[in-house]
Amino acid sequence: MRRPSPATAISVAALFIALSGTAYAATGGTFILGKANSATTVSSLTNTAGTALSLSSKAGTPPLAVGSTAQVPNLNSSLLGGRSASSFLGANGTAVNANALRGIPPSGFIQGAGNLRSGTKIIGPADFNTSFVTTPDDAFELIGYCDLPSNGTEMGVFNKSTASADAVWWNMDGVGSAHMSPNFETLVIGQGTAPHVVVVQVTSGTRVMTFTATQEYLAGPDRCEFWGQVLSNQ
Repeated sequence: MRRPSPATAISVAALFIALSGTAYAATGGTFILGKANSATTVSSLTNTAGTALSLSSKAGTPPLAVGSTAQVPNLNSSLLGGRSASSFLGANGTAVNANALRGIPPSGFIQGAGNLRSGTKIIGPADFNTSFVTTPDDAFELIGYCDLPSNGTEMGVFNKSTASADAVWWNMDGVGSAHMSPNFETLVIGQGTAPHVVVVQVTSGTRVMTFTATQEYLAGPDRCEFWGQVLSNQ
């Protein structure tokens, strides 16, 4: 009987290992489907004509699994938790809670130290102006003006304290700012009949106050409605 050549012996041994269910491809070997493969250097796949790798799996199962929590460089994703980028607030975006604008402090609104005061005011034909939200010490307030029956509403922030302050505000018309001396008021929404939203930040020394408010003129019942709140660090 002839002795098998070394090449034949190696081939038979490789086949035996493959059939045993414990096969793996060592560095430089062949990648074996359905088996555990290992290597001591990086394996690379290149396709100069297009996509280099396509993975498909059973519905409901991920097409790829990784064994590390390390971040993969340059791995882009079009979804986060199944949601697209348009579902998230941008880095420079401004979030406004609808309930907060109506004087209802949302759950968890105050983080850390702070004082919150909110208010709601409906003005009828007999009233021209009213303070509808103030700071806890009544030093600063938002005032709503109702010029009935045709000119609508307007809103101002009033510095009732003995110290000067600076105000900056954002409304649907743009951005504005003003320096406020003691007993000084500045309009943050001009006169009009369209519903309006405003965010006002007032600083006085180390104190920072943020007002959020809405105003609406209702021509049918001929009245003005104001909602707002203020969050202060002191």
